Amino acid sequence: MKKVKLYKKSFRYRNSGEERNHTVLVTNQNKTALRGFDVTDATEQEVKTINTAWNRVSYRDMSLTKKEASVVKNMGDSCFKKFNTEKIRYFHKN
Repeated sequence: MKKVKLYKKSFRYRNSGEERNHTVLVTNQNKTALRGFDVTDATEQEVKTINTAWNRVSYRDMSLTKKEASVVKNMGDSCFKKFNTEKIRYFHKN
């Protein structure tokens, strides 16, 4: 199984009539959704912790959802989110 790299993506997202900027360490992106760890309000240390936890599981022979669940178990549910691409207004340059 190949290693899945995290990459940072910033975008403007509309949800329930309000718009907000988000910065996400993306694990998977396709036509309908973008999944990853929301680091919009995270400190530099929290981002490092997520990257370290991801690097521990990225080479393991398991599905992507199991890898994500493993990191979420260590970090807490609030950091992992799924964003519908229909609600993404535009992407920022990184």
